[in-house]
Amino acid sequence: MSFRITGARARLRVRRLLLPAVCWLAFLGCGRETPHGPTLHTVTIHQLRFDPDSLRVAPGDTVAWLNRDIVPHTATAANGRWDSKTLQPSESWRTVFTAAGDEPYGCTLHTTMTGRIEVR
Repeated sequence: MSFRITGARARLRVRRLLLPAVCWLAFLGCGRETPHGPTLHTVTIHQLRFDPDSLRVAPGDTVAWLNRDIVPHTATAANGRWDSKTLQPSESWRTVFTAAGDEPYGCTLHTTMTGRIEVR
């Protein structure tokens, strides 16, 4: 023999079953940061400029420069710490930023091209 619970009693029973489960799932997520691995950022080189020309990244992130221009370029740190060497059209180069700070850079072939990586 079976019987059905309908209406208000059914809703109450469902709430009594679901509420602890929902609370437990919420508790599991409290106080934990979402794991975030390193991010890949891309700077496109085109029309004799870096796009974006200013970029904020986290320590451990990678920045890739992609030459979409019709002429060669470089991405070279102002302090000389890193250098892509000459990137021909359609070539790319990447580096990982580990230390916090400002990293101004430019193209050694076209001195009016400048950019900045802010590592925070």
